[in-house]
Amino acid sequence: MEGDLRNSQGLYLLLLFSVSRVMCVSIHYSVPEEKKSGSLVANVLEDLKLGIGELSARRAQLVSKSSKQYFHFDARSGNLLISDKIDREAVCGQTEPCLLFSQIVLEDPLEFYSIDIRIEDVNDNAPIFSKREYELEIPESVPRNTKFPLESAQDEDLGENSIQNYTLSANEHFKLGVESNKDGSKYVDLIVEKPLDRERDPFFGLTLMAVDGGVPQRTGTVRINIRVLDINDNLPQFTQSEYRVRLKENSPRDTLVSKVEARDLDFGSNAQITYSFHRVPRKILDLFHLNEMTGEITVWGEIDYEKESSYDMSIKATDGGGLSGQCKVLVEVEDMNDSIPEVSVISLKNIIREDSPLETVVALFSVTDEDSGDNGKTACSVEMKLPFVLKATKNDFYQLVIQSALDREKIGEYNVTITATDRGSPRLTSTRLIHVQISDVNDNTPVFEKSLFELTLQENNIPGLLIGLVHAVDLDMEQNGKVTYSLLPGEPGGSPTASYISINSETGNMYALRSLDYEHIKDFKVTVRATDGGIPPLSSDVVVQILVTDENDNAPFFLYPLQNSTSPCNELLPKMAEAGYLVTKVVAVDRDSGQNSWLSYELLKATDPGLFSIGTQNGEVKTRRPLTERDSSKQRLIIAVRDNGVPPQTSTATLNVLLVEGFSDPYLKVVDVHPQEHEDEGTLTMYLVICLVSVSSVFLLCIISFVVIKSCKKDPGGTFIAAPPHFPPSRPDIPENCTDSQSGSLSRNYQYDVCLTGGSLSSEFRFLRPLIPVFSVVDSNIPVNHMISSSTQESSEQIVNKEAKKELHRFEVQIDDVNDNTPTFSENEFILEIPEQTPINTHFPLETAQDSDRAADGEIPKRTGTAEIIIEVLDTNDNVPQFVQSVYRVKLMENSPLDTLVTKVEASDRDIGSNAHITYSFNQVQENVLKSFMLNKNTGELSLGGTTDYEEVGIYEMNIRATDRGGLSDYCKVIVEVEDENDNAPEVTITSINGPLPEDSPVHTVVALFSVIDRDSEDNGRSSCTTEMNLPFQLKATENNYYQLVTQQPLDRECVSEYNITITATDRGSPKLTSRAFITIQISDINDNPPAFERSFYDMHVQENNIPGFIIGSVQAVDLDTEQNAQVTYSLLPGKVRDGPASSYISINSETGNLYVIRSLDFEEIKVFSVTIQAVDNGSPSLSTKNSTSPSNDLVPRGADAGYLVTKVVAVDRDSGQNSWLSYHLLKATEPGLFMVEDQNGEVKTLRPVNKRDAMMQNLIVVVRDNGHLPLSASTSLRILLVDALSDPYINIRDTSKEEMVQEEDHNLTKYLIICLAAISSVFLLSLLVFITIKIQKQRKLIRSCNSTPSFPVRPNS
Repeated sequence: MEGDLRNSQGLYLLLLFSVSRVMCVSIHYSVPEEKKSGSLVANVLEDLKLGIGELSARRAQLVSKSSKQYFHFDARSGNLLISDKIDREAVCGQTEPCLLFSQIVLEDPLEFYSIDIRIEDVNDNAPIFSKREYELEIPESVPRNTKFPLESAQDEDLGENSIQNYTLSANEHFKLGVESNKDGSKYVDLIVEKPLDRERDPFFGLTLMAVDGGVPQRTGTVRINIRVLDINDNLPQFTQSEYRVRLKENSPRDTLVSKVEARDLDFGSNAQITYSFHRVPRKILDLFHLNEMTGEITVWGEIDYEKESSYDMSIKATDGGGLSGQCKVLVEVEDMNDSIPEVSVISLKNIIREDSPLETVVALFSVTDEDSGDNGKTACSVEMKLPFVLKATKNDFYQLVIQSALDREKIGEYNVTITATDRGSPRLTSTRLIHVQISDVNDNTPVFEKSLFELTLQENNIPGLLIGLVHAVDLDMEQNGKVTYSLLPGEPGGSPTASYISINSETGNMYALRSLDYEHIKDFKVTVRATDGGIPPLSSDVVVQILVTDENDNAPFFLYPLQNSTSPCNELLPKMAEAGYLVTKVVAVDRDSGQNSWLSYELLKATDPGLFSIGTQNGEVKTRRPLTERDSSKQRLIIAVRDNGVPPQTSTATLNVLLVEGFSDPYLKVVDVHPQEHEDEGTLTMYLVICLVSVSSVFLLCIISFVVIKSCKKDPGGTFIAAPPHFPPSRPDIPENCTDSQSGSLSRNYQYDVCLTGGSLSSEFRFLRPLIPVFSVVDSNIPVNHMISSSTQESSEQIVNKEAKKELHRFEVQIDDVNDNTPTFSENEFILEIPEQTPINTHFPLETAQDSDRAADGEIPKRTGTAEIIIEVLDTNDNVPQFVQSVYRVKLMENSPLDTLVTKVEASDRDIGSNAHITYSFNQVQENVLKSFMLNKNTGELSLGGTTDYEEVGIYEMNIRATDRGGLSDYCKVIVEVEDENDNAPEVTITSINGPLPEDSPVHTVVALFSVIDRDSEDNGRSSCTTEMNLPFQLKATENNYYQLVTQQPLDRECVSEYNITITATDRGSPKLTSRAFITIQISDINDNPPAFERSFYDMHVQENNIPGFIIGSVQAVDLDTEQNAQVTYSLLPGKVRDGPASSYISINSETGNLYVIRSLDFEEIKVFSVTIQAVDNGSPSLSTKNSTSPSNDLVPRGADAGYLVTKVVAVDRDSGQNSWLSYHLLKATEPGLFMVEDQNGEVKTLRPVNKRDAMMQNLIVVVRDNGHLPLSASTSLRILLVDALSDPYINIRDTSKEEMVQEEDHNLTKYLIICLAAISSVFLLSLLVFITIKIQKQRKLIRSCNSTPSFPVRPNS
């Protein structure tokens, strides 16, 4: 409804503003708020000085500037009525006066009457507080007349209706202080009138009442809950000044010893007591733990009665304000059997000789127990079945003595466990382990493993060969058990034993010093002695029998025939000898024995191998067959003899056998055998040469290879080593004896290079160097003091013997105290902290001095000790914080960024420490302050925490409270004035829009009415408006920032049917701000265009004898108007066809324009006829166009130039004056650029030369329009024919019919089709030729590639 009302108001205003004269008058009224709807404000007739009917006649209208219509104007009676209930506080807030602006607009002439209606305040609002209850905290030590600001009540009423006074409920401690601001508002403070005591009155509940001055009087109340804050004005007090407790020693950790308790009458942190040790020794802190919150003393360390039997400690209770009280705790420790007996060895012989006599003292020790009473009484014992026994002496001393003989070889050491047990409950036992070693004496001789050793040695042995070893064991140890071996003198085989055998003195290894010959000596015996290293040394002997075994080292020797004889041995054999004839017997011997001396014979070679044989065992040479004449007269036999040794030895002998007729042949000569011998030797020589060459070649090759190999190697050392060789020891604990190597004994079985002494036939040899690396003689594992062990042992035995003669005597020495110590304090200075408000006679315990002397320090000279006591007076919170300023005034630019520093408030406190630590906070401020500002509680910096908008709030007032740690507070006020910034763009408010706007509206017609409002102030709120250029509208400014949008040119809907207008409002601020509003103006249509037929002449055909009602065609007219104005109806104008009316032949559909034949026509009666069709629109007034069936044709030669006069259109208007002024326009043409129509005289001319491309028939539609207020128009059609010459005899109007146009169009289509066909054919042919050409080129390349010789790249011979 409100929108419809605004539109109707705008319509009236637009009509009123359309006149050129405006009058403005101001009228003032007042009305109380909260009046009912329909209440009369005033009658404006008297003030407007108008009659009753004049308001209605002049169409009076009330226009309000606010969005809500609070008033209603009755134009008939002139009464201004209230349309809706008005709440002044909602409309104007605290603005005074509260005015509502309206205007009464009158027409004919246009007059403005400004009406200012003042809304008067009534007391309809009671004072209210922002909260129902307020919590206030006031320290009990606050001085009298201290003010505490209270939040003021809010009353939306003004003047006398606002708050006039405050009252406080009755009490004896507080009163109110009410003061007024410059603007008349009141603020209230709560003033302390009487000192407070929290311990007596911790809480006050007061009621604050705000009273306004209206009638009836209204009040508002708020509950003020005052909590009295405690200050530290009471000392902590212990329930006992001294606590005595008993504690068992060895109590586990966290055992509760005692619990001290102190009380403080204060409250909160001031009553929060913490407990601590007060100047106690370090040992107390290590043994006990004090819970600082509960006061529980627990065991922290090990409580030992033996160390300390009682503990005295001071406990301090301190409250949160620093005040403290002390008490003493005395802890008495009860003894427990927790100390085990301690065995302390005074003297110990851990090494004793095995031949020590009985009752020899081994150890002397004492037993002590730190416990008292039976817990400290002890008894000792040792294990049974030991050669030792305990003997108790005086004063808990014990001796460990020998009670039976010792034998180290049976038991070499004893671990004696001494057990000490006390008599406590439970009994505690401790043990002490004493390790006693039995030292060795040389009481055992070396014992050989066997009584007789048999060693085997093969003859021809290498000198220095290990034969075997002998081993003797000595049960003694170390030097007494160290066995050395030696050979006793003897002469086996007539030579000294040392020439045959040597023995390693440490290992017992026996070596052959010479190469032995079984044939010379088959066995011999030597005596080996084993001697220990004791003093005196003990020894034993053993016989070692050495058996020499035979080796096949002798080749058989021929006795017959003599092997080394220079003359050959010849045997005679009668030629008549038969098979088996004994020719001779070969005899050989072998010096070896046993199997090595077993001999066998064989015939190695013979002149005639089949003639002789030899016995394998006996060496008999016999014939194997009878002799024949073909046998050679001299037979040469080579006989070999072989022993049975490994490897076998072989010897050969040559035997010549002469075949004779009889043994008496005197001509027997040895020389006769020479020719045959030389012949046999020639063959052998050839073989020997071959063998020799082969062997020499092989040998030479070996020599060369050997020389080459040797030349590649370097000799690591010289020929001989003159120094004695060094060998690694056989055992880690036995050092190498260097002198033994010089005597020919080898320590271990190693490989050696051996060189016999040149020119000596004896078996003496020298070891040159070992074939392994030389090791150091000294063993790193042997301790350095090994050489002096025997002397040390001897001295220790002497000491033991001396101590065995000592006696024990107990004596006591009493030490008398002298005054040699001065009293000392634990520290040179003590710092004592005392609160400044400590009551008189308050005690503060001081640490006592310590004096190591026994009696009181009254000896002469007297000694003194001093300590400096520094007393620091602790601050109490007895000073209220004071602000530097009571009121802070600052200016702040609106829209300042967040965290912008607004101001900094600062308060100071004369107290120190935490009491002087001030925190800042807001005190009872409005919600908008909390949203817009932040206060740093530590620095007092007031910064921007939200957005500030000058247009919403121009001034902020806030109370800030400064509070110290003790709860004392002070207050200040901060007034922030917000400075305006150009941050609001002008707001365009459209009051009314006249739309749609008729296109025939006169110039200066009001289209829209709007106002521009800028919320900024001064130049930032002043604005101006503009619209776009080239529009048929302009802006006109009126009073009170109102603007009119009026027309400045005629409108034509057919040209532009809608306008989107942008209104730009710009203020004068810096930077300038701009806003835009968009108005859409619809142009409404009027009937200013008649219907126009598409053609000026329609040619239709109908076949004779047609069916009545047959449709022969249709006509169509177009109207440029819209809606009802463009709705066309068709009608047939009266006329005659032959003798009858046209309506008897033709009928037309009024909506579609379809033409129907009413009757059946006969071509012989009528061949052609014409009718006139009229098209009429539905506008008001309606416009029409007639279409004649007799067309007008004009001829134009094709050679006509531009400006050629084609024809002249002539029209008349029956009106007169301006209404009969006519103008002509070309509405439509076949080719719009070819023709033109003069707008004044109607001449149709060519615009350019006519060419052959122009269509032969041109249709033109010409419109003629008058110049009346509502212009009327009519249209007509022209048909122009383009001909080659005006004298063409064949020009026929009928030829320009529709068929010619169709034929021309068909001709053009055919031409285009031919062009397209030719183009497509050409493209196809070209594509075919390209394809064939490509194929031919490929074939040619293929043929050339086949005919050409292939060539391949040749890689260079690199």
